[in-house]
This record gives sequence, structure tokens and C-alpha cells, in this order.
Amino acid sequence: MTALGDFSAGDVLTAADLNAIGDRLTWTPTWSGTTGGTPNVTTNRASYMIVNDVAIAFVNAYLASLGTATGTLRLSLPSGIDAVTSNRLVGTGAEVLTTSDTINVRGSSTTEADITYYTGASVLATSRVFSFMMAWEIG
Repeated sequence: MTALGDFSAGDVLTAADLNAIGDRLTWTPTWSGTTGGTPNVTTNRASYMIVNDVAIAFVNAYLASLGTATGTLRLSLPSGIDAVTSNRLVGTGAEVLTTSDTINVRGSSTTEADITYYTGASVLATSRVFSFMMAWEIG
């Protein structure tokens, strides 16, 4: 398929071209604490799609225990789908099991994102389920 956005006047689009727009791909994020350590996280779902130069992802994960993690929660982006810069990745969602609190997702580097409560507080606590969407410019 011609890359989305690379079509020219007169190109004939096939059903395969149209069906491939927004194909969802899956990945398994690596989870860590922002100041070190590894939490015990089960990724229930992590999928993303690329439309032109924008990646859009959905993540649902269960934070069972803190493990050795400190700081707040950090996850890796899909391999090779780096953000242009860390300040061009944003997202939002909620803790859906215990508190229903809003969470923010922000790029911490071109390959990772940090998750905090809307208040800026750490989300590291036992028995939490997070569902969120995030988007970032790729290039």
C-alpha cells in the first residue's frame, strides 16, 4: 500500500488501501518507576494505530503491586514508533477500579511516557486499573 498521505492525483485506491487506514497493532509496554525499579503490572491491552505522522494508542493495565518501583508509573512506547519530541505526546484516562480519578499521560522522552493523577500525584499504589488514550507526533 502507498503510505497514507502519499497518494497522488489519479491514483486508484483499492479496498486493501482503504482497509489498512488505521489498522490496530499491539505491543507490550515495559513498565517502570520514574526514579527506578519495576512495578508488577499486567498489560490487559495495548494497541496503537498510525495515521500519517500521528500515533494513537489505547492502554488498559492492572498495577497489582509496587514491586521495587519508585516515583510514578512509566511505560515504553511501541518499538520504533518514537515521538518527535517528548513534549508532543499527551493523553488522558482514568483509574477505573478503585478511585475513578482522572489521569494524565505525558511524554518523558521520545520513547517513554509518564502517568500521573490529574493533581500531579503518583499513581503508584496497589490494585489499580488504568485505561487511557495517548497520541504523539512521529517523524
